Amino acid sequence: MSLKPSTILVVDDEPTLCRVISRILNRIGFEIVEAPNGNDGINKLNDTIKGAIIDLGLPDIPGTEVMMALRAQRPDLPILLTSGSDFRKMNISEDAQTLCLHKPFMPSELREKVTKLFGDAS
Repeated sequence: MSLKPSTILVVDDEPTLCRVISRILNRIGFEIVEAPNGNDGINKLNDTIKGAIIDLGLPDIPGTEVMMALRAQRPDLPILLTSGSDFRKMNISEDAQTLCLHKPFMPSELREKVTKLFGDAS
């Protein structure tokens, strides 16, 4: 009996980037739930989601607010934040449950951060 792969929520308003992230994560064994904006991402959180990748520059609400809303429901949810801006200037720092990835990024950088934060896909 095979285990069902873990699911990652990807919240990003750039469809091309969302597809690229999804393909990379699928290749390493994760299932993906995509959300094109913050409110949709908040509404899609469920018990099957192992972690989230959130773009900070969303069209409806800031990614930091999405992160806070998800953590209000699941305080231990691992989250990878992505942005083309400088995280230090936004006063965002990494911790055990939160990592940052600067755009543009290489697929290997995404895989490294995902593995570190979410672990294995199973």
